[in-house]
Formats: sequence, structure tokens, C-alpha cells
Amino acid sequence: MAPVVECCVRLAWRHYLPEGAFPEDGSAERAAPQAYAAPARATDLSGLPPAYVLVCDLDPLREAGLAYAGRLMGAGVPVTVRKVPGAWYGFALHAPETRLAAEVTAHWAGHLRAALHGHFQGLSDGSGSGRPGSRDRGRQGR
Repeated sequence: MAPVVECCVRLAWRHYLPEGAFPEDGSAERAAPQAYAAPARATDLSGLPPAYVLVCDLDPLREAGLAYAGRLMGAGVPVTVRKVPGAWYGFALHAPETRLAAEVTAHWAGHLRAALHGHFQGLSDGSGSGRPGSRDRGRQGR
């Protein structure tokens, strides 16, 4: 993992995990986050609730997200995978006024709304397959 990405990931974990999860001396020796904090680290994913996995082409964690979606599907968990071509991680936060950000936000918000109301059906990303390798057909906005 690139040093900048590793630094950001480590910072995010520090905000998410309880104190003491990472040693202060900066050594690489640390306990891996437990499966409750990082479900992708679990050995058995069966029985998890339906999932929505959004990945961007320029996301440094794109492959990890797709691998997690594949593992969920392999465990029989309904999964919606949304791939956003040409976008980077966090693009909707940096450019919320773009058509692409509006489309992607409406997509995940609609799936969340459906899941909260008990209507999640493992819908696909628009390509019809719902598989991690499927490509989103949405248009890119400016």
C-alpha cells in the first residue's frame, strides 16, 4: 500500500477503533482489527445482512472492495455492487454538484431506503449482473 494511503487508512482506523488498537511507536506490529470492526476479515460471511458495495475506478481500495463483494456473494449474501468509472474515492464529497455525484448518491440512498423498508433484493449496479466485475453503465457528469 502506498505510504500516503497507509497513513490515511491508519488515521481512519484510529478514529474508528478503541484506544490502544495501534501502538504509538509506529511499529508495523499491531493486532489486526477484529471481524466486528472489519467484516472483510471474518472467515465466515454467511448470515450477514444484504450489502451495498460502491467502488470507484481510481480508489486505492477498489480491488479490496470487489474482493469483499465476491466473498459475500460466495457466502450467499445478497450484494449490490456499484462501480463508478473514472471516479476517485470520495469524489462525491469533493464535487457534490456534479451530475455523477448526484446519480451515485441517489443510487446508494435508494438502496439504503429500500433496505431499511425491507425491500432489498440484491439489485445490481445497472448492468443487470450484480457481480463484482460488472460495470456501471451510468453517465459521467461534469
